[in-house]
Parts: sequence; structure tokens; C-alpha cells
Amino acid sequence: MDWQSHRKRPSTHFNNPMMMTNPHPHDMKQPHYVVVAAIIQYGGNILCVQKGAGKYPYLQYTYEFPGGKIEEGETPDAALRREIREELCLDIQITDAYLTVEHGYPDFSITLQSYLCTVSDVRALQLNEHVHALWLPPARLAELNWAAADRPIVRRLSEAGVAASK
Repeated sequence: MDWQSHRKRPSTHFNNPMMMTNPHPHDMKQPHYVVVAAIIQYGGNILCVQKGAGKYPYLQYTYEFPGGKIEEGETPDAALRREIREELCLDIQITDAYLTVEHGYPDFSITLQSYLCTVSDVRALQLNEHVHALWLPPARLAELNWAAADRPIVRRLSEAGVAASK
């Protein structure tokens, strides 16, 4: 054990290359939510879902990776599986953590934890909370109008060309 090992490690928020941060710090008076998002891959494509009308004009009709808030006492994996069953009637397989994004919106801030997922059967897909869904290859994701917090994930997927051939 070296002499520096007892020192507190710096926050992973600034040292984690998997974490992207909005350059504008969020207001501490606003609510903050920890949310999970599924990057669902099937046949070399990724599922993109579009929000409908809602409370916040800046999120209306934008695309997102499906998911939602982690409930009290729930693990991120359990939250993601629950949210995808509720929103899309799909049973997903979570393969890997992908990217965590900190983002401040005008009315709230989020920590968005994204996960690479697969699905073996898409026939059950049903839109319970979204107005539109489409499957796109990673190279075409940037063509859509994405929610701001999802954009760093889209950028990374587009650059990496990630998609499982299932």
C-alpha cells in the first residue's frame, strides 16, 4: 500500500470516460432524477421511440431511448426491464452498461444511465407511451430529432456503429 492510497479518490463524475456532462451545470433547486434507458438492438438496428405532447415543450415529439425513473429500492436493471415492459410490452436482455449522461433541462436535471440491450421477439412491441417507433441502423440515428440528454448516446452509437446482429 503506497502513501497516497488512503487519500479519497476523486469523483468518478469527472474521471469516468463513460460519463458525458452538459456544459451548463443544473440548478440545485430543480428536481433531479436518475433514469435508465434501453438501447434495444435487433437485426442490426436500434429502436428509436418518439414522445408525444407533454408537460415540457422542449421534449415534445423528440425521439428517445425508452426507459424511465428508477423507483425507490429498485436496481437499474430491474427498473429498465419494468419500464420497457410497461412502455413497449417487450422483454429485453440487458447485455452491457453503455454511457451515463448528466443533463440539465430548464425545469429539472437527470442522470441518464444507458444500457445495450437485445430482444429476441419484436412482434409483441406495443406503444403505450410513445407516438411513433422505428428501427434504424446506428449510422442513421442522427437523422432524428433526439431529446437533448440522449444526443451524446446517439453520437457515440453513430461513431461506433454499435448494433448486435440478432
